[in-house]
Amino acid sequence: MELMAAVVALEHLTVRCKARLVTDCTALQRAIEKDFFQRDVKMAWINTDKLPVRNGDSWRRLQCCLGQHEVKLVCIASRSPDLFVRYAHREARRSALRDGLPVDPAFVRRLDMMRRCRAVDTQFVPSL
Repeated sequence: MELMAAVVALEHLTVRCKARLVTDCTALQRAIEKDFFQRDVKMAWINTDKLPVRNGDSWRRLQCCLGQHEVKLVCIASRSPDLFVRYAHREARRSALRDGLPVDPAFVRRLDMMRRCRAVDTQFVPSL
């Protein structure tokens, strides 16, 4: 979810610019700061188990966005009493209820795979 939010936010920037990306996701922070993309590109987006990198399409999209813009990452505590954090969480909950949101393709593939394996009771899974 945090990865897709970062990708969509950066893809909405139409011209090359400086951007500040605020996140509470430590995995996203580590991937950007330690430049994990180099390793994934070198390994052709295949992990050590010889399987495709999880959410590889979203990570590639993020890598492309980071190459187009000068992005400064700001990591905050998710349970911080900061006014900005409370605002961001409120807006995220409000936005999740809107129609027409972009769908994370990795989520759809995982959901399809789970349905095929019958690992999920489909009466409780929303149709996409």
